[in-house]
Amino acid sequence: MIKIKHLNKNRIGMKLNDLNITMEQGTLNLVVAKNSGGKSTLLKLIAGSIRNFEGEIELYGKSIEDYKLTDSIGYVPSYMPLNKSTVLVNISTMMEDSFLNWDSELFTSLLSQLHLSLFQNVGELSKGYSKLLMLAIAMAHRPRVYLLDEPTLGLDERHKTLLFTLIEKMLSDGKSTLVVASNAIEDFEDISDQLIYIESGSVEYSGNIYDLLEMYHVWTGNESDIPKGRVYGKRSVGSRVEILVDPGTIDSYPGTVKQIVLLLGGKK
Repeated sequence: MIKIKHLNKNRIGMKLNDLNITMEQGTLNLVVAKNSGGKSTLLKLIAGSIRNFEGEIELYGKSIEDYKLTDSIGYVPSYMPLNKSTVLVNISTMMEDSFLNWDSELFTSLLSQLHLSLFQNVGELSKGYSKLLMLAIAMAHRPRVYLLDEPTLGLDERHKTLLFTLIEKMLSDGKSTLVVASNAIEDFEDISDQLIYIESGSVEYSGNIYDLLEMYHVWTGNESDIPKGRVYGKRSVGSRVEILVDPGTIDSYPGTVKQIVLLLGGKK
């Protein structure tokens, strides 16, 4: 479980304002925000790589510092941090000194499942396999907290299928908490337990995806024909407008998760 209480963080071009979020054990939590909207920063804060902030972050009832004394965190950045000349067979030796619970047998097994050769160099891997390698490294030290930054960005369908197989393994024992920062909502909406949408540094929505779908409908038409009632969000689509309204509004229809999030971003 991850608990975030009154979290504030300011960086150049980005700010997080009084975030209060709970992510339950055994769940996948999708964090969505505009570019430079704070989703990657939030992951780094949870990972403990950014330490200067206001508020509290608890991992399974402990501060980040206390948690790291006995457990590790499976942080997977959006880029490949390993040197291109690194041979996969040498990664276990490198990681044994970095992670408390490193399991070299598990790592070798994961590489086999991903059809990766132990004798390949990191530089020989495609973008898709580079991301899968980082996921395998994260899984091989058996963390209870996984933090994945844009894991499907640039992946083809074959690599996405392998990715989701690994994610299923991460959550299979019900003991881990998985946080995914991604604007590829369509990739994760069917497997996410919670959507956390951050707009202008604040939590605009935090809750079940299906509850979000029931909260709003979408109306599309001419500006002059907008129906009476509350408008929760608005954007232009060509010569027409698209607005977020209450369910039951005349001529409105259920929207997709991505459509609703985009409209919330255009909140009046």
